[in-house]
Amino acid sequence: MKPETENRIQVSDFKFQISSFQIRSYNKKCHQMNNSCT
Repeated sequence: MKPETENRIQVSDFKFQISSFQIRSYNKKCHQMNNSCT
């Protein structure tokens, strides 16, 4: 039961890293186009 929970935490952390990376690259594109992004 313990390793299963650890695995889930790793997967969610991985997804979080991916989403934060996508947000960062999205913001970069907006700044390059001189748009204000939130």
